[in-house]
Amino acid sequence: MTAASLLTVQTPDGVDIAVRDFGGSGEPVLFAHATGFCGAMFGPLVESLPSRYRAVAIDLRGHGDSAPPPDLDFDWQGFATDLLTVIDGLALDLPFVVGHSCGATAAFLAEQRRPGTFRRMYCYEPAMGFAGRGDLPGPNLLSEGARRRRAIFASHDELVGYLRSKALFARFDPAVLDAYVQYGFAQEDDGSLRLKCLPEYEARTFENGGSHDGVARLGEIACPVELVYGDAADSFPSEMAQLVHAGLPNAGLHTALGLGHLGPFESPAQIARDIDERFRSSV
Repeated sequence: MTAASLLTVQTPDGVDIAVRDFGGSGEPVLFAHATGFCGAMFGPLVESLPSRYRAVAIDLRGHGDSAPPPDLDFDWQGFATDLLTVIDGLALDLPFVVGHSCGATAAFLAEQRRPGTFRRMYCYEPAMGFAGRGDLPGPNLLSEGARRRRAIFASHDELVGYLRSKALFARFDPAVLDAYVQYGFAQEDDGSLRLKCLPEYEARTFENGGSHDGVARLGEIACPVELVYGDAADSFPSEMAQLVHAGLPNAGLHTALGLGHLGPFESPAQIARDIDERFRSSV
């Protein structure tokens, strides 16, 4: 996987945020991950991007190598603060943003708070529009599952075997799964491996997923947005895609064929090609 420099910036509310700078000499692209994961998992995708971009990936608060928020308050506006802090701390001038699920929603919230932050947005299945969808596993149900997530493994082999046995990771690109194992877990003194995004952090993130006003304020986002949704069974339904698309004044909408909700981790090369196609006209 592409080597990256690990940097730390501190938010106004005192949270240390880790960010990986994958390098590149061109226009900056800021990557924001889904709930429970980390920025390093975009490494295989970055490898497939042309060199005309400078790729930077954030670990949102409580994820990866970033500290949790004060009082474990996982209000999603805090994730927007994380993105804006990285942009300011690294002096990223009018960056592109690639957001996945929670990370895409965080990008919307950041742009709403500070219009003109992003040059163009690529948002893969933003986690928005659960309200009134009783047929979907909404934030509370997801939080219950997160609290049951196993967090400690005796060895590397046990961890890898466990992940490969789970449907959630079954379609992951092998390099992405390797990055998750390497950067999403911390090695303890006894050799065991501990999940960095603790189950309680993930659960609280889900619990706050419907508490922001991002859907109601989509009309404030003037910059170009490309919305992308998979067509596999675990993808968000078309009604949610249409809800977000209808609220944005300057947005495109298309399907990532053959991919599910975790599409950027399932086929990073496919998503990299798609990102470049959407962004290169603005470079």
